[in-house]
Amino acid sequence: MSFPLMPMIIPTSRPGISWEDIGNPAYGDLRMVASDVPGSIMAGAENYDVLYSSDYGSTFSTKNVAAGVTTTYGVGFGFGKFVVTTELGLSTAYASSDEGDTWATAFTGALDNHSVTFNDGYFVVGTGIENGDGFVYFSSDGVLWRASPSTGNNSVQCGIYVGTLNRTFACGISGQGKYRDNVPPYSGNGDTWTASALGLTGIVYNVAWSETLGLAVCASSTGIFRSSSMISWTQSLVTTSAMRAVAWCGDVFVAVGLAGKIYTSTDGASWTERTSGTTEDLYGVVYSNGTIIATGDNGTVLRSS
Repeated sequence: MSFPLMPMIIPTSRPGISWEDIGNPAYGDLRMVASDVPGSIMAGAENYDVLYSSDYGSTFSTKNVAAGVTTTYGVGFGFGKFVVTTELGLSTAYASSDEGDTWATAFTGALDNHSVTFNDGYFVVGTGIENGDGFVYFSSDGVLWRASPSTGNNSVQCGIYVGTLNRTFACGISGQGKYRDNVPPYSGNGDTWTASALGLTGIVYNVAWSETLGLAVCASSTGIFRSSSMISWTQSLVTTSAMRAVAWCGDVFVAVGLAGKIYTSTDGASWTERTSGTTEDLYGVVYSNGTIIATGDNGTVLRSS
């Protein structure tokens, strides 16, 4: 028995190449973004608590975090809960396990909190002040939070734990990265950071890990960096606009930054600029079930699938 030959269908596009703007200026200035179940998106925002979408960013609604909170910045998801950082009082972080309907205090620090990363069973939150000590707050269950010892004169903007390497990395201003073999160091146990990470420059705002490639990528004010060890870093791309966020999106890294810049890479080494259709500054990017969402100023929400 013979069968007729069927035409081969070759995809003409992949997430990250073409983008549509589905935002709304009424959302205000959006910051970092995270996702839990497919299509569920939570974004930090200035002049709002947080914004939540259940339809891949097509529409957002406001979720109230706590009295007095007007700005949220970092957003992460893990252990069935969202964690957001705020600018209320002593830079409190809050957690919600019901998609933002109710919130509880995660921790309260004395410094500015920045990005929230969840990877391989650990939340890591960068914290510190400009020209002052930097730290990370971390949690292995989303309930108990601990502070690391100081990374030195380096306000930590971002950090991550990678189980494959059994290593924690933290970085911030002037490319002053630190690493530690093992889980994040806990100052209460007398732990310390192992040594300085080398090769980074500028303000490192965000870091992402690809288990597929065994590679970390950083978004910096001077461009994009990569490392398989999180100890020695190589600059993959020099940019004139600061890159503010990066994510591993299934099979491609996507980095976003100021002036609407978007770059993609399948290997972390070679990067291609994509047409975003906007000149608004972009601060967040997340992957959700085959769809990539980027967020930025003036209610900018870009979607690619």
